[in-house]
Amino acid sequence: MRNGDTIHAVILGSAANNDGSARAGFAAPGVDGQRKLILDAQAIAGVEPDELGMIEAHGTATPLGDSVEYAALCQAFRQGTDRERFCALGSIKANVGHLAAAAGFAGLAKTIMALKTGMITPHPTFSRAGSAMNLEQSPFIINTTPINWPVKGLRRAGISSFGAGGSNVHMILQQAPVRISGKSKPGWRAIPLGGRSANALDTLSTSLAEMLAAKPDTHIDEVAFTYAEGRAAQPYRACLYAKDVKMLIDNIRNTDFIATAQVSEPQRLVIALGPGIRSSLSMKMPGYWQEVDRLLTELPADLSHNISRTDITEITESDGSREKIANVLAMIAAINCWRKLISTPIFIISDSCYDLAVACSLGMLTLPEVVDKLLGKVPRYLARDCVALPGSFWSRQHGMVDGNNVKAILIADALPILPRENEVISANDVILAFSRLSDSFSEMVSNAENIIRLDAFHEEDDKAFVELVSKLWQRGLVIDWSVLRGGEVVPRIPLPVQPLQRRRCWYTGSTETEYKQEFYADQPVASPEISAEPVGVYVERWKRTRRLLPISSADNRNWLILYNKNCKEVCPIADVLRDLGQKVFEVYENCVTPFHETEFIVNFDDPTSVQHLMLMLKKQQVDTPDHVLFIFGDISPDCEMRAGEDRFPFTLFNMVKALSQVGNKAISLTLIGQGFIDITGSEPRIIERATALASISAISQELPGMMVKVIDTPTKEICRLNHAQQIVAELFTADDQQAIGVRQGWRWERYFEAVSPSVSREISPGMICLVTGGLGTVGFGIAQYLATKFNAKLILLVQTPLDLARSDTLQSQRLAELRNIGADFEIITANVTDQARVLAELSRVESILGEANCFVHAAGLSGQAAIQWLQNSDQHDWEKLMHPKLKGAAVLHEIFANRPLRFGCFISSLSVFAGGLGLAPYAASNEACAAFSSMHNLDKPYFSIDWDGWEGWDESNSFKYSVNRARPLCHADVVNALNIIFAACHVEPRFAVSTVPLSERLHDIVKTPLQVDTEKPVITSLSASGRAIIDDMAAIWCDVLRCPIDHESNFFDLGGDSLVGAELVRQVNTHFNVAVSMVDLFESSTVASLTMQVKKKRNEGGVL
Repeated sequence: MRNGDTIHAVILGSAANNDGSARAGFAAPGVDGQRKLILDAQAIAGVEPDELGMIEAHGTATPLGDSVEYAALCQAFRQGTDRERFCALGSIKANVGHLAAAAGFAGLAKTIMALKTGMITPHPTFSRAGSAMNLEQSPFIINTTPINWPVKGLRRAGISSFGAGGSNVHMILQQAPVRISGKSKPGWRAIPLGGRSANALDTLSTSLAEMLAAKPDTHIDEVAFTYAEGRAAQPYRACLYAKDVKMLIDNIRNTDFIATAQVSEPQRLVIALGPGIRSSLSMKMPGYWQEVDRLLTELPADLSHNISRTDITEITESDGSREKIANVLAMIAAINCWRKLISTPIFIISDSCYDLAVACSLGMLTLPEVVDKLLGKVPRYLARDCVALPGSFWSRQHGMVDGNNVKAILIADALPILPRENEVISANDVILAFSRLSDSFSEMVSNAENIIRLDAFHEEDDKAFVELVSKLWQRGLVIDWSVLRGGEVVPRIPLPVQPLQRRRCWYTGSTETEYKQEFYADQPVASPEISAEPVGVYVERWKRTRRLLPISSADNRNWLILYNKNCKEVCPIADVLRDLGQKVFEVYENCVTPFHETEFIVNFDDPTSVQHLMLMLKKQQVDTPDHVLFIFGDISPDCEMRAGEDRFPFTLFNMVKALSQVGNKAISLTLIGQGFIDITGSEPRIIERATALASISAISQELPGMMVKVIDTPTKEICRLNHAQQIVAELFTADDQQAIGVRQGWRWERYFEAVSPSVSREISPGMICLVTGGLGTVGFGIAQYLATKFNAKLILLVQTPLDLARSDTLQSQRLAELRNIGADFEIITANVTDQARVLAELSRVESILGEANCFVHAAGLSGQAAIQWLQNSDQHDWEKLMHPKLKGAAVLHEIFANRPLRFGCFISSLSVFAGGLGLAPYAASNEACAAFSSMHNLDKPYFSIDWDGWEGWDESNSFKYSVNRARPLCHADVVNALNIIFAACHVEPRFAVSTVPLSERLHDIVKTPLQVDTEKPVITSLSASGRAIIDDMAAIWCDVLRCPIDHESNFFDLGGDSLVGAELVRQVNTHFNVAVSMVDLFESSTVASLTMQVKKKRNEGGVL
């Protein structure tokens, strides 16, 4: 009622039940179930049986069904009344037959029409009732001719709809409340009409005139409101103008109105500011004086001039302070009104006469700051002749400012002189000129009619403003017609629509399927440019390559085998290695280990304990390991389903920290066990092991010489001799695979298959999506896509409350972008790991938007906070990364466990495959989220996306200095990828997005072979001179980088990346007998600064 909608009827109450075992058979109805259903519906609706004048029965005309339904109705009515023959009984099936799935709705439509018209539809073929029905003494009548509804007060009716299996529904309806139409205010109204063709538009106007002639009491406001705000945009448009219905009928019948053909929405409206912005026409805009009053209240309290509406009305060129302020207020009010009226993005062209008004309207300056500028009281940051705006550029030459859906440009000279107009104006722009324009504008736009000049409209004509707005609408602009309504509540009424026209649709077939890429609105996620190279979307696949065969000999190596606490059975791998002449030392987690004349216990979670073990082995030179095996035991029955079990990645991080700080030669670390990968799609996967696998690329990049590999094989196979021999054969295989699977002696390798673009799936409307991290870069980008592509309602979860009073924050700008595209959204504040808080906030906003039926989990640390160098961080830091991803996924899983769910999207990072400097913990935390998704996607519509870096995400340049310098994802990449993913997410559980071919990227990461036995004689006596150290350092750099080097040469400026850095760090450690790491190189990236790091470590006793 408040929105002016047409109310056809009111549903007072409804009930549904099932007959259960009380029915005679699956298709047989039950009396008791139907009787209870009718009584429940009446109780919920709060009505008595004798208040009902009509029952629309299910009425299938079957002897059993009709007799059971009639008996249930009689019993239900007799519990509340003894009246006879007061309620019309019937079923629309007697008139139109059984409409199957649409039968219930047909009955609802019939009942609504009876409530509206007071006329009950007859049953023309009814002749007599069965003798057993006793119709004469029942509450019911069956009419064979139309009858008036004889009732005092409100008309009410009941409807029944039953289904096979005993499912029953009954509904109580009441006639719609009577709406009292108010009087229309005097003035001109614009009636916008649209059609698919010129003929359809002509037929629509003729039908409208005929209907209004039959109903002359119709209000002109109702007609204008219904067509302006209740009809979809059409390619052919015409606008009629009238003060009342009689004038509108005359205009239709006697005036040849002009229809604009094939209009599409322009990219933007270009407003060329000029003196016309202060014209009396602007003052006729709805809401103009309310905006003026608002601005007057914002003037500084100590202002000596008392500005009033009179000052605004009087247009003057005086240079007095009062006149200057009044002029600026008038311009700000006019610009703000145009911004409210036009929903299409606006581009303002201004000169110095209007710069302060534009800056204030866009929120870049406050009104008191503008007044200070006019009065000469200029703050320091406004002291110059330009307006300096944070994050933007507004100059006297050529600059732009973003503000919601508005951009502005300030030029040096007054219009119409515009430098480089063709760089500013697009061919399909519509230009609204408030001053005279140069002829060059006409050459730049595709249609001269797209230039609308204010001087073409007579300012004193009351019809001028509605004509101007209508002209803009006919050129394709999106108009917020509610602004013209001025807040008045106007009912929407049934009016003619354009006629349905026959159109021939014939499929001719083609040899190739054409694919048309879909893009959503031109709102930037990261950057608006279109990518020249298409983004790649990939899915993980596994292929069987070859059978592993035992080997009979191998080069001698030193092996350290670590067994975790789950290893309960004897593993013969150590024996197989010894048979090959290898030196092997074995350590069991938390068990006493004898060593020469002593014994010790190793805690794998303690890096100090692991480092102590390595130092003890180093004392016995023959036992110094260059290969470490970490062998896992069996999987406990519930381990694969636990979301909180995330110990091992932290164990791995502590272990590689310790191993990298002992010795200066390369170490190979191989993880052997089950649960790292899922080859068949149904194998058990353990989150803590999957996260370890995801981190090995980043570990190898951050810690040069630490090569980590995973061999996934069932535990029962490890414990068999022949399978152990095959595992050992793999250990001596040199290849670039960081993870392989071994199943029954066969070797499985991972590869990635590109997902081909396909036609988008039809997704039903009504998407209500919860987005965690909803105002972060990725969360916001996906939320914006869903709102535009699928018209989804959004629930954006943020961890900390927003400061909505500030418009210059990134969050405020993103909220403004959502409003500009018409998104329906709410913000909730909660920690995603706090289930109770999330549920409470969700319940609050679901009462507004409806129940959430899908989610995107994008919460978690990113940017600089995601960089955790292993050498400079500990488990506390790693848990801060892991917790929101993994615990947040578990919380969402619990919240949506019993809800109808369309999809659950878990956001991960491509670092799980490609690594990145300092990204090992970050990769592990993202894999925890993706692994959680894969563990549950058999019974839930879950999928995950491993995203490449987005523009603006990588503040630390971790991706920039990786081996393969892939460009970040831009706006077009994100749109393309999401189009592909949402077309295939029902058949694929996981997607990887990369801006370069993924196979090339991963090959570059692992292409350097593991170097063993490469230790060079260390320099034990260095010159005390710092000059000798720095000269040696420069020589190493020159040898590695193959270019001239001086002491201030910067590693990254010389083209260094993580691969070159790994070799440089290795040679520095070998030459100087110290333990510098990649983080040292990253933070000390010149020859001189890295030399200082070496001297510092030597002085601290960090010599190896």
